[in-house]
Amino acid sequence: MESGAKKKKRGRPKGSRNKQPSLSQKTLRQYNTRAVSHSQYDVPSEELSDFLNEASDKLESINKQSSEALNKQERFSRRNNIRIVGYPTHAEENCLDIAKEVINKVGIPDVKIERAHRDGARREGRSRHILVRLSFFQDKITALKNQRAKLQDEGYFITDDLTFVDLTEKRKWKQQVADLYARGTYLRFSAGKWRGQDGKPFQFE
Repeated sequence: MESGAKKKKRGRPKGSRNKQPSLSQKTLRQYNTRAVSHSQYDVPSEELSDFLNEASDKLESINKQSSEALNKQERFSRRNNIRIVGYPTHAEENCLDIAKEVINKVGIPDVKIERAHRDGARREGRSRHILVRLSFFQDKITALKNQRAKLQDEGYFITDDLTFVDLTEKRKWKQQVADLYARGTYLRFSAGKWRGQDGKPFQFE
């Protein structure tokens, strides 16, 4: 290496960008700046109250948007998942074979399964769910559609693998959905909402 050679100046890696602050960070900075300006002067209590209420509403809105985005992302990651509920636990069982057996019964003889295993907390006298990840989303739709008729005498059933937020929403209207079903109104739970036959979110009274 020549002694007179100049060292190359290190630049920013190609394609890199300065990290931009998130929406919530920007909002917090804005309200912090305004809060400081308010504290420097004798601001009427009514105006200060309005400012604090506005800040609270804005941050609550941002938090709701973030929570919804995270739940949507988690829901998508479970898109091909189903749960087999109530299947008895046996010593040396093979969950993959069990999943194939059950899914064959609902009309999918050549189902492709990526993985299957017991999931959830252990409780005395109760078998844990078998969590199954299917290779094809359409197989999941078929299994959920056929399971009520095909498994009604088996002592176990197939259900969707819901996020905690979606499961809470589903259970919230459980009694109302049962009452509507008894009167001939059939709803299905999809994308975090109970929906009518037209696919639109159902409005409970």
